[in-house]
Amino acid sequence: MENIHPNTLKKIELVQQIVGENYEPGNQQKCQIQALRNVVRHVYPMSERTFRRYMSVDVEEVRKKQLNGQMVLEF
Repeated sequence: MENIHPNTLKKIELVQQIVGENYEPGNQQKCQIQALRNVVRHVYPMSERTFRRYMSVDVEEVRKKQLNGQMVLEF
């Protein structure tokens, strides 16, 4: 999964952030799937398969591979 569009990568980062805020290990009421069903799907409609794929992406690693020595301007 190296060729991810920058907008999709940002969406993945936001989904992971939402899940991080609503996930509690060991609590079935606040598991990742419940976070998907109760919060994420209201913001970003997606299937469970897409959700699992998004959660498996290491955003920082992908960004490093995509930059590959390019200069980045941040405003």
